Amino acid sequence: MKHQSATVAFKDYREMLQQSIHLLPKEVKVILLADRGFVHTDLMKALTNKWGWHYRIRLKKDTLDLASR
Repeated sequence: MKHQSATVAFKDYREMLQQSIHLLPKEVKVILLADRGFVHTDLMKALTNKWGWHYRIRLKKDTLDLASR
């Protein structure tokens, strides 16, 4: 996907991820590796709740750690 900045809106690539679900074997454990431009709560919710995927997203060091609260 060609994009001008590192930050890409989830709505811009959601369909691509949804299509990939049908191409992957059901028994495969999927782990999405992404850069900080993909830090979207909607993405994280869809990955875990809707698609059953895991993820590792690189964050900037000054990103607030909400999991520790």
